[in-house]
Amino acid sequence: MALGAIFGGLANFMLLSTRVALEQFRFWNLGSLSASRLDAVATVSPLAVLGLLLAAFLCRQLTLMQMGDSQARALGIHTTWVRLGVLAASTLLTACAISLAGPVGFLGFLAAYCARLVEPVALLRQLLFSTLFGMLFLLAADVLARWLIQPFELPVGTLLAALGAPTLIAIVLRGGFRALLTVR
Repeated sequence: MALGAIFGGLANFMLLSTRVALEQFRFWNLGSLSASRLDAVATVSPLAVLGLLLAAFLCRQLTLMQMGDSQARALGIHTTWVRLGVLAASTLLTACAISLAGPVGFLGFLAAYCARLVEPVALLRQLLFSTLFGMLFLLAADVLARWLIQPFELPVGTLLAALGAPTLIAIVLRGGFRALLTVR
């Protein structure tokens, strides 16, 4: 316990010793758009487009897989390859997002859930609505984070967690875990 306190104190000292270290800590732990640069967006954009195209390409197969693996295989879907493709697309899209804004918790959850409210069946439309809602929520959270405690900026991830966590709890309390998978 004493060693933990010593090393924790040293870590805090290193974090607070320079403004750059503190800003990097804030970015990588709380998420922020304040450090995003246009050249970074230009670098990441082709990879994000590739991830979106791969996800869009897999939507038909994923829709068929909702019937179950055996049914999908009977229809000629290679479920293992589809799962690997979905893993690749989601990893690519997540890496692009985190490289630009840091870990912004609950954004994907909120966007996907709202997309399912608008379009409960068609996965391609859900993908499009999730992208749209994600952009809108992030923009709104960034504007609100810059405005709430002026002249300082609240980390976007903190604001979205403050909104997303109660939403998640309300959904689970209202319908249990199944409520996350289905929209009423």
